[in-house]
Parts: sequence; structure tokens; C-alpha cells
Amino acid sequence: MRTHAASNIPCALVRSLPPVSGAALRAISYPIAELTTFAMVLARDLLEKENTMKLLNSAVCGALLAISPGIVLLSSTTGASAALEVVRNGPVPFVSGGVGEDERQEIGKRAPAYSLELLFAAKGSPNEYLADIKVEIKDKNGEVVLDAVSQGPFLLAKVSPGKYSISADNDGAVKRQTIQVAGTKPRRVVFIW
Repeated sequence: MRTHAASNIPCALVRSLPPVSGAALRAISYPIAELTTFAMVLARDLLEKENTMKLLNSAVCGALLAISPGIVLLSSTTGASAALEVVRNGPVPFVSGGVGEDERQEIGKRAPAYSLELLFAAKGSPNEYLADIKVEIKDKNGEVVLDAVSQGPFLLAKVSPGKYSISADNDGAVKRQTIQVAGTKPRRVVFIW
């Protein structure tokens, strides 16, 4: 599209304007030039502020990484599966978590592969999920097969088929259940305080 050299306005639009005297044109062009300069300064300032925010954001992230090497930063692109680690504390592998929607969905995907699913909640309207629950699972002989602290409201464990005694400790309030795990489908056990 061709534009008028003096105003950068499309030529077709300039041709359609009525003729204007030189004095009137000078009176109009000064405010337009001033507005154009203002718009350019405003755009530059916004760009500088955006770049400043990016630099500040980068500096803050860099400082956090430098002073806190123990912090694990997970982006939404890495997914929740990176946060849910399979742990083996004794003979039984398990995974716990479920804090946040992504982790709950990941637990739901993984649950069919585990023979036992534990859920921890507090009575309320609605019930509230609990975390940091100390869990101990004993087999029919009284041997501890799992001793762990759940990192979220769900704990999935791969126990062999059989009879188990489970105790769950929520800040000193202990709940116990005896269950039978069959080899055919996962067993779900809910603890509510």
C-alpha cells in the first residue's frame, strides 16, 4: 500500500481529503507531530518497563536459584509426574501426593497399577484433604511392610495380596483399619478424622 510521504497516511485517503490551506495544514501538523512523538515516547517507555520487568523477573529467579539450591521449581510443561516419585521404604514401593489438581489427576492415572490406595481427609463440609500423615502397614504376621509419611492426601502402595493392618497418624490422632487386598483389583481405604 502506498502512503503519503509527509504523513504516512494511505494515498487514497489523502486524495479523498478536501484541499487545506498552508496555514491550516501547519496548525494541524504540529499537534499531530506532537501526538506522534508522545505515542513514540509512550511506546518506548512501555517497552523499557516490560524489559525492566523481564530483567527483574530473571534477577529474582536467579537469586532464588543461587541462594536456595534445595528448591525444586516445576513448570507446567514438566507435568505432575516429575513431582510424584515412587519410593521404596522397605519391601513395598509407594507413591504419595495429590496436593493440587495436577497431582490428583496423576494419582488417578497411576492408581490402577497399585494394589492399595489410601485417602486421608478431615470431616467438614466439604471434607478437607490431609497431608503429612504417618502411615504404617503391617502384614498378617505383624511385620512392618511400609512405614512412611504421606506427602499428600493419597498414598498408593504395591502390596502383595493378603491381610494387612494399617495405622494412620494425623498429629497424634491414630486411626486403624484391617483390610484384605485381593490380587484382582486395587483396594481403596479412606481415613477420615
